Amino acid sequence: MESISRLELAHYRLELAKKKLQSAELLLEKLHYADAASRT
Repeated sequence: MESISRLELAHYRLELAKKKLQSAELLLEKLHYADAASRT
């Protein structure tokens, strides 16, 4: 018997991916601003 359905698992993985994407975007933003600051 499956306690967690495939849909629930997919939803969980999607949320996890969103969080990873958000943190990656924040990191890229920081790198971008650091790079821009070092060029001036």
